[in-house]
Amino acid sequence: MKSKINNMSGVWIALLGPDGCGKSSVIEQLKLRFNNAFSAVDVLHLRPHVKLSIKKDTVNVSVDDPHGQDARSSLSSVIKIMYFFFDYTVGYFIKVRPLLQKNKLVIFDRYYDDILVDPKRYRYGGKMWFARLIGHFIPKPNLMILLNAPADIIQGRKQEVSFDETERQTKAYYNLIHGMKDGVVINAVQPIDKVVSDIESAVMTYVECKKVDKVSE
Repeated sequence: MKSKINNMSGVWIALLGPDGCGKSSVIEQLKLRFNNAFSAVDVLHLRPHVKLSIKKDTVNVSVDDPHGQDARSSLSSVIKIMYFFFDYTVGYFIKVRPLLQKNKLVIFDRYYDDILVDPKRYRYGGKMWFARLIGHFIPKPNLMILLNAPADIIQGRKQEVSFDETERQTKAYYNLIHGMKDGVVINAVQPIDKVVSDIESAVMTYVECKKVDKVSE
C-alpha cells in the first residue's frame, strides 16, 4: 500500500480469536503493511488503559495458564466490569478518539467482547446477562475482525487450554462476530501474507464506504 489515506479520520479495528490464532504475528505484519497508508499505527492490548501512557501497550502478553485462577465473587465481578466500562468509555475519548483524529490506524489485540466468549480467562464470576448489557454501552471499533481457524490447528500452535475448550471458543467467537454488522471473519489457516491482505481489503472497503457516506451527506 503506497499512498496515504488523506482527509479522513483514522480507522479503529479489533482482532479477536483464541490463543494460537495468530493475532500477535498478524498485528506485526499489519503495522508494516499500513505504515504508509495512515499517519501511524498504534496497538493497544484488550482495553485503553487510561492510567497508562499511550506510547506503548505491549501486544505480546504471555498467559501460560489463562484458566488457572478461580473466578471472582459476583460482587467483585460486577465491580471489575464497571471498571472496564469506565476504562473503555473514558479511554475512547482521551486515547482512541484523539488517535483517530490524527488519521492513525488503531488496533486492539482483543477487546471487551473477549469476556463474553471466555469469562474464565478474566475471572468473571458474575451473570453473563450483565456483562452483555454493559457491552452494549461500550464504544465499538469500526471493524471487529475474527482470526478463525479449526480447533485442531489452534491446538497445534498453542495448548494453553483443553481441546474441548478451544473448540468451544472457536464456535463462540464465530457466532459472536458473524452476528455483528461490522464483524469480519478471516480464515487464519491461510499463509500470513494472505491473512494480512484479507484484513487490508476489509479495512480499505470500510474506508471507501466511509468516503461515499461523507460525499452523500
